[in-house]
Amino acid sequence: MTRPSAVEVADARARAILADSVAGDSVALASLPARHREDFDVLQLLSQEALADSGRSHCQPLSDSTENDVRKRLRARDAHGLAVILFVRAHRATGAVQRVELVRRLAWGGQHGYIWNEADRTLRALEWENTRSQPYEYEIPAGTPAPRALRGLGRRLLATSCSGDPVIVR
Repeated sequence: MTRPSAVEVADARARAILADSVAGDSVALASLPARHREDFDVLQLLSQEALADSGRSHCQPLSDSTENDVRKRLRARDAHGLAVILFVRAHRATGAVQRVELVRRLAWGGQHGYIWNEADRTLRALEWENTRSQPYEYEIPAGTPAPRALRGLGRRLLATSCSGDPVIVR
């Protein structure tokens, strides 16, 4: 077995970056099935207008970030006043997303949650009937748009200026 050349490694990295482009993320978000579309509809909460309204949307870099990774969280209220939380952890040097979590409160009292992990490259969905119930959990297949859409939301959060401090993602 031969080792890949530096050019092959660089090419693989470039393909990985291209695969996670903003355009691709947007396509994934637009391609979500109806079941997930409303849950993932949080981009407007990352807008400068929403973030300027501290009663509606608050973005914060987290203090448990390390020299190796960056962590950020968005706590917001959607147009119906229901809670939304988006969390992302990414590698500081490369900007590669390592984990994204999205939890949304539902009008009837339940919650929907999604967790994507780089370690196993899976997207788990969780549904709570109410805030005190045990969640029903299932895996969303990798070939669907949801995993990429959730990573895309995480990348958007990383690129968002929180608490007045711009964060640069390389």
